[in-house]
Amino acid sequence: MVSEEDRKRALEAARKIGVSNPENPTSEDIQKVLDAFLKEREISYAVFKDYIGLMSTSLTSIFEGLKAFSADAAGVTKEVLERIKQAIDILGIELAREDLSPEERIQIRTQIVELIAISREEARDHRAFLERLALVGAGTVIVVIGGIYMYKNPKAGKEMIAKGKDMMKAASKEQKRT
Repeated sequence: MVSEEDRKRALEAARKIGVSNPENPTSEDIQKVLDAFLKEREISYAVFKDYIGLMSTSLTSIFEGLKAFSADAAGVTKEVLERIKQAIDILGIELAREDLSPEERIQIRTQIVELIAISREEARDHRAFLERLALVGAGTVIVVIGGIYMYKNPKAGKEMIAKGKDMMKAASKEQKRT
């Protein structure tokens, strides 16, 4: 547990290097803190360790928020896909009618094909979203663990931090492509 004095010192050090909300850092903020500690030596190990300690107490909250956000997104996707399925079912019933002209049958089949394409796109977008979310979550955990591990094995800790940062960057690049 971090003392109140160490907490204030760690938060102030984070603010000095440009972290606007040190108690709720973004992946870019985490990178600033890591760079200040590893490259620039603007913050000491003690301050870095205290800051990581503060973050780890909120990591549970961060990941709970990520899980809730992911569940909400999954619920929306499920609802969209269910509505598309219902529309396809209705069109299927319409297609079974005896009094349809050949043009009406073609139009209904075209609508069904378009709805199937929309549902595939929705599923693909959701899968891409979950992949980005997993990369950010895993990257954050690896960065924090690497930061803590640096005390025992600096080389391995730096490698873990670099791997975590790479994962977060990959998620950012993936988001820009989609």
